[in-house]
Amino acid sequence: MAEAKLSPDEWQQLYQERRNGTPVSELAQRYNLSGKYLTTKLSVNGVVMGIAPSTKPRYDKPPKFPADCLILCDSHIPYHDAKFINKTLALAQSWKLPNLLLAGDVMDMAALSFFSHKPTEILSKELEAGESFFKSVGEMFDNILMLMGNHERRFLHYLKEQLGMKYLMRLLDERKAVVSEYSYAFVEDWLVGHPRNASVIPGRVPVFLSRKYPRCNVASGHGHLAGMAYCEDGERLAIDIGCSVDPKRLDWISENLSVRPALSQGALVLRKVGSTTYPIWLHPKTDWEAMRKMYG
Repeated sequence: MAEAKLSPDEWQQLYQERRNGTPVSELAQRYNLSGKYLTTKLSVNGVVMGIAPSTKPRYDKPPKFPADCLILCDSHIPYHDAKFINKTLALAQSWKLPNLLLAGDVMDMAALSFFSHKPTEILSKELEAGESFFKSVGEMFDNILMLMGNHERRFLHYLKEQLGMKYLMRLLDERKAVVSEYSYAFVEDWLVGHPRNASVIPGRVPVFLSRKYPRCNVASGHGHLAGMAYCEDGERLAIDIGCSVDPKRLDWISENLSVRPALSQGALVLRKVGSTTYPIWLHPKTDWEAMRKMYG
């Protein structure tokens, strides 16, 4: 067979088709080339057979959330501490904060836990408590983002990952909150999330996370500890936000002897003034009246 003369552009098109998986025999017939010649040409030019692109989604778009937000972690409804949470909500209203970020473990999902709880929870009762919570905060904030925590994953694991978090929110009759399958979000120059890791040293996990995200300050939950420290560069901040659960309502904490540090409550406000986002860490010993006057 006389070999057809192809232009450089035609060769590049042929190479690309081959990379995309088109068989050599089909290309040879279409371009009027012998199979042996084409195979040699492809080999010389380093063109190997391509594979079909993956049809699976890429998980590279974590949510972004605006500043001027209150951040609550680890409420573990219905074991939440209403007194502490209401103080943070009152402060948010006084400062006219429009945004609420729930950084994981809003719900405890004890009824779906593999571990024993006392008393045994009924899922419908837990959902009723969660619905009441979202109804209240939905009247206070313009925007609500709920991140995935390990306790919310109990819902997904129990259903063998066949349903996503949006179905849980439907059970809670919550239409205002945006729920994310991600356990973290970016708020301006802050990374806020519910990591898989925990430590008995307050601040260690957010400091370690700052190594992976060298341009971000880091604030995290999950560890149920509270503390604020500088990252290793001495510039950025790392905050263990603390929990908003009532530790005395958790039997596995109060009835068992452990050397683990006591659970510490906390919350965080990220307030943007000009081009700077300021962290304001809240805890049970906060002077709430003085804080309300700051921006009230």
